[in-house]
This record gives sequence, C-alpha cells and structure tokens, in this order.
Amino acid sequence: MKLLQKYTQMPVFEAANGTPVAPNCVYVILPNADISMQHGSLQLTEPLSTSGAHMAIDFFLRSLAEDRGENVVGIILSGTDGTSGLRAVKTKFGMVMVQDPATA
Repeated sequence: MKLLQKYTQMPVFEAANGTPVAPNCVYVILPNADISMQHGSLQLTEPLSTSGAHMAIDFFLRSLAEDRGENVVGIILSGTDGTSGLRAVKTKFGMVMVQDPATA
C-alpha cells in the first residue's frame, strides 16, 4: 500500500469484507485472497482453487461486470492477464482499456 501511496493522490485502503466502494479511491487486496463486487461493496473470499494459475483479476472483473453492467470500466496494465474478466466486461457493454506492453 505504501508503494501505491507514493504515486497517487487518491487514498489507498486495504480492502475489507463489506467495504462500500467510493469514487477516487484505491483498494488493495492481500495475497491469497479473491475479491468480488456485490451490490456496490467489496467481498473477500479465499480462492476457490489451490491448483493451477490463480487469476484474481479475472474473478474480480467478472463479478464487477455482473454487479455494475454497462457502468464498468476495466483497465489492465501490463504484466497482468485479465483476458477472461475483460471479456465479461465487454459482454455487459462496459469499457475496456489495456496498456500497450511496448509503452510499459
């Protein structure tokens, strides 16, 4: 969290179960946790699978697309996959932005 606070003027919070999401804030999850959005609040759970690649960003983006529909904006920076989650955002007519790896 301290690293992010150096690069943004937005408040940075550790995500907690049931936290209502506020505009212009950054929420950070702990390792080995999944985060989802339900009725505008963050929900933390243990990852469902312990085998294979864990794609927390896909899990979150899919839940965000379901919860917010066309009001979703998914932004993926280089070094993160998120393909499945971005597909869910587009299915709900949300906006998707992806950083060009050449500019990272």
